[in-house]
Amino acid sequence: MRVIIIIACCISSAFAAENIVRDGTFNAGDIRSESEGNTPGVWAAYVIKDAAGSFAIDADGRSGNCVKYVKTGEGSHNFHLNQVIEVTPNTAYEMRAWMKSDVHLKPLISVSGMNWKPIATNVLKPSGEWQELRLLFNSGTNTRLRFEWFAGATGAMFTGIAGTSRLDDVAVTDLAGETLSLTARVAVNDIVKSGIPERPIGVSENVFNTSDRFYPERTISQAKTLALLGGRTVRGMEGNIGDFLIWSVPPYDKPAMRASAYHPKRVYMHQYFRPDGTLDRPMEFDEFIDTGIAAGVKEFFYIIGIDALNAIAGEWDYMLPDVTNAIIHAAEGQARYAKSRGVSMWFEIGNETDLNDYKEKKLVPWTAEGYIEALKLIAPAIKRGDRTAKVGVNAGFRENKEWLDRILPEAHEHIDFFIAHAYSPRGTYAMDRVNDAIARASIPEAVKARWTICLTETSSYNPGSPIRNDLAESTRNFVRMGVNRLLPRVTYMHFWTDRAADNDSMSGKNAFHPNGGLLPMGQVLSVWNEHGGERMLRTETEIPDMPVFATKKNNGTVNIFLANTVGVPVRYLLTIDNGRNEAAAFAWTGTGDDDTAPVWKQLGTVRAENGVFSVSIPGTGFVMLSFKQ
Repeated sequence: MRVIIIIACCISSAFAAENIVRDGTFNAGDIRSESEGNTPGVWAAYVIKDAAGSFAIDADGRSGNCVKYVKTGEGSHNFHLNQVIEVTPNTAYEMRAWMKSDVHLKPLISVSGMNWKPIATNVLKPSGEWQELRLLFNSGTNTRLRFEWFAGATGAMFTGIAGTSRLDDVAVTDLAGETLSLTARVAVNDIVKSGIPERPIGVSENVFNTSDRFYPERTISQAKTLALLGGRTVRGMEGNIGDFLIWSVPPYDKPAMRASAYHPKRVYMHQYFRPDGTLDRPMEFDEFIDTGIAAGVKEFFYIIGIDALNAIAGEWDYMLPDVTNAIIHAAEGQARYAKSRGVSMWFEIGNETDLNDYKEKKLVPWTAEGYIEALKLIAPAIKRGDRTAKVGVNAGFRENKEWLDRILPEAHEHIDFFIAHAYSPRGTYAMDRVNDAIARASIPEAVKARWTICLTETSSYNPGSPIRNDLAESTRNFVRMGVNRLLPRVTYMHFWTDRAADNDSMSGKNAFHPNGGLLPMGQVLSVWNEHGGERMLRTETEIPDMPVFATKKNNGTVNIFLANTVGVPVRYLLTIDNGRNEAAAFAWTGTGDDDTAPVWKQLGTVRAENGVFSVSIPGTGFVMLSFKQ
């Protein structure tokens, strides 16, 4: 018998909380332009790159006015309605909204940071009738958030196709003092994803503050800390900085890292660069391999920096002579060196090259055509050095029509995997774009079948927002990894980062303590590595942002994870479809949301009464129930 999780939520409250959304019934009839989208309490319409669609006030609401989306033109564009809401930090909220749409549309609602990264989302199931969607979320460190309605979506953010949909009765209320009661069922024999690698979560190592050679005073070495993490993968070069570095110099046979090009306005961490292009205290490629091998790492990811190919001579402080050939020969030499060390390499051709050249971000501009040229030069060089090395391309940030739709037909024979970056507690649009481009590409299905997506940077961190390293944020980070595990084609993941530039034990950007060992953000990764199975079991929830994850290991162990990400008390009533009546219980818990030393502990054995497990989570954290089938 096939049984899926169904969560029904009951909230007990002594009073009705105030709605912090202004004009959630649209009776004021006021929708502004996107230029006012950062003003609290203003409904602002974002209609990006398309004149064939619009938002308007309509009288056909549930009991009066509503807002109506209509689009007649072809293509998918970024359509959404936005209102900024003012929130109290570290507070639980519930959001409710009513929608109806054409049966081919799947509009979604989202609560996002001011940087547009989603904190919570929910998608409408097509029916043609009015339906209520709900979200539960915690404001974290934010004082302002965005309510967003992607009216023409097909289940993914930043999209909008032809059709009609309506929105009405939007409300966001404070949950302080309330209690949630949730029921759940788990289908232990219904596998929704298989083939997940063993221990698939690693870190993206910072090239400048990670080396044990230059920081010998650490209490716990980098290799031992990686071993505590327990992942079979690691990524070198950290991120943007990798695009300005080259691993060696002629004859490219041993590590000697330096800058391939240097521009202080485009390169953060400029304090580590010397005027001649050499570097201060870097983690060289041999040490990257050595520490990984010592920690049990099997799959090594590394950036081949390519931004120097687009650097403009005379505008940069430093650039290698004949930089194009230098990068090509260095890539071949690096692959050959890695092969001599007997390691499995995954090379990324550039880092986030599909981001647009926003001047405020000081990025190097890339076109799809320029990237194809770089790929066709560098990928063959890597294969000459080691034919088993894998080549990955950046994807997911830019719209497919500007990026993957152009790259795949021209260069698919050079691609072994795709690189996507997944930030915020739940956002999946980057991976959605990659999967969509692969599905539509006119290339052999046998080629598509072998492609995977590797998240070489992922975290619950919302870039631009403060982030802590405590119980609340580490719980959100645990959920982020669970969301990743469910996504099609996604295999290996790398938390960003082991130690960011701040190297601060209180910052949620960091998985590793400055002196070695795992911080809370890293500890929850080790829980997934140890207890996450090779298969994910079916889970469907009425309220997606109180997730239930269920995994099954090859040895038959089933682990079920129940999360509380909002902070108010939650009681789960859980039924397991195979009639299981007892399980071992474990918890990630602490003294409060801001606890910087939460613990993973065994609770003992829990037993079902009349076939139902009762699991209470009094505050933020998560519980695992474990048994062998």
